[in-house]
Amino acid sequence: MQDSLDLIVTERTENHARILLAARAGSTIGDITGVVRGPYCEFTKTLTADFHFKATATGGGVEALVMEPCYWTAQMPFWYDLRLKVKTQGGTEREEILPAGIKRFNCEGRNLRLESKRIVLRGLRFDSPTENDLRIARNCETALWVTNSGEDVCQMASRLGVPLIIDLRGNDLAVNNVVRQLAWYPAVFVVLVSTDQLAELGSDSPRQTFVAIIVNAQDHEPSGKHDAIVIELSGGERPPAWAATCDKPVIAVRIDVASQIKSARAGCDRLQAELAPELSLAGYFV
Repeated sequence: MQDSLDLIVTERTENHARILLAARAGSTIGDITGVVRGPYCEFTKTLTADFHFKATATGGGVEALVMEPCYWTAQMPFWYDLRLKVKTQGGTEREEILPAGIKRFNCEGRNLRLESKRIVLRGLRFDSPTENDLRIARNCETALWVTNSGEDVCQMASRLGVPLIIDLRGNDLAVNNVVRQLAWYPAVFVVLVSTDQLAELGSDSPRQTFVAIIVNAQDHEPSGKHDAIVIELSGGERPPAWAATCDKPVIAVRIDVASQIKSARAGCDRLQAELAPELSLAGYFV
């Protein structure tokens, strides 16, 4: 059902968060009732509560006010169950339980911030991780850049606390719909798209996920409506000069370095040390 509903979280304060659900254009979803129940976390005990959905003032969906929310972090990956009764426009009713997490993640100038603290993403490219791979990544405090990012991978990473960069280049699906669907998964920090895909992202898309484009060391600083930039570096290459003054977060990836999850952090630290001191970037991947 995530492919038919937009999840939009607003008013992320210490006291409350507002969760809005809205059916996408062309969806057969009609009336929605239910509750947000949680929080849950695999790594700590929680005391759950129910927060009821009600119609929005504008009639554009339903919303629930979650009091004293537990926000998602890699250390404490909290999630909530959206327990819904959905009636289709044809009159059929069904019940769904949709897990979702809420996090306070934003771009501030050249920095990425989670829970108001600057973070630096460090990890490696890893296609189609299993649950065991994700558990190793969590233990090693390692983010993953993945291409085959089915719902199962995004859901497991969200439950276990593994930040993800999702590479959508080459994905034949409508990028607008994919980006909107990924908003359900708090582990997804950045979505990587091609220049053509970036042009397809409409202004009507409720952007809950940060979008980055990828360039190489010889490219000029890109312009556009992306939120972050990834620079691919071959062996011995350094980022272009504009990376030091860019007003958006920049993530470097060394494309000729092979690594395993257990050694990825050390490889990222070496890349960071190699690019220091003139560059302080938002992420390093090997």
